[in-house]
Amino acid sequence: MRAVPRPAIPALILLACLAAPASAAPITDARALHQACHALAALTAGGGKVPLDDPCRTWLVDYFTAYKEAHDARLAAMLEGGAPDPGPQPCFRPPDFVSFAEIAALVARKGDTAPGLLDGPPGALVQNAMADAYPCAAPADGGR
Repeated sequence: MRAVPRPAIPALILLACLAAPASAAPITDARALHQACHALAALTAGGGKVPLDDPCRTWLVDYFTAYKEAHDARLAAMLEGGAPDPGPQPCFRPPDFVSFAEIAALVARKGDTAPGLLDGPPGALVQNAMADAYPCAAPADGGR
């Protein structure tokens, strides 16, 4: 049996951690995200850890990564003289740290209280849940 070189072992472990499980179906609609986030909220309700391969967590990571990239692109365009773009609505401003367990619980509750959102895109469910929990403050007028 041939030994794996030592430097390759951490890389193999990292790849194993990042790989999606074969049984995980991609989340393509709000109803599936709601169900996945309900399951994650139940799993973490007693302080349990969020599994790295959890479907709700995985979807939220992808969503917020794309959200941040779009925000950065809008900001760069405005700094280059483009028209202000408020971005997707409703607006939300979360605190510096919000855990995936907290977001999963917000998404689960929002789907329970606004079932009409379950028929739309999953991003709308997340955005509405975040806006309810962390609404944008009205812009200050600067004392004018």
